[in-house]
Amino acid sequence: MSDTQTLAVLMQRKRHCLEQLHALGREQLACIERRDLDSLFQLLDTRQKWLTVFERIEEFLAPYRQQDPSQRHWADERLREQCRADQEISQQLLGEIAACEERCRSLLQAQCDEMAVQMRQLSGGHAAASGYLAAAAAPATGGCLDLSAES
Repeated sequence: MSDTQTLAVLMQRKRHCLEQLHALGREQLACIERRDLDSLFQLLDTRQKWLTVFERIEEFLAPYRQQDPSQRHWADERLREQCRADQEISQQLLGEIAACEERCRSLLQAQCDEMAVQMRQLSGGHAAASGYLAAAAAPATGGCLDLSAES
């Protein structure tokens, strides 16, 4: 296999990997919106596997980044055009993945903030209830208040 054929195969695999990550990102957002943590954790496990594949592909592509693209000799112009299309779509997918990640992060942060407010409210309510219970359970001090009035 020639250098350019290898590059084309790697770009095709990169695109496929990013398509998988893109789809998983949409599912991730849906899980967060549903507050379905069990599904989210399973999904994140799958996503991590695809991220590992993506990192490996990027390692294989590293030497091609050092080359001047105009110096590559393509035996098949269609293969060159497909490689270019895969690169453009990959860049678009990366942007969309990053935007989705930001939406997920923002939504999770909002949910965490909401939960923190609820926890503070529960904590404040618990403290008040505990105070009332402690006062009700306090032993009598033995003091006596004379409420009788003499005329």
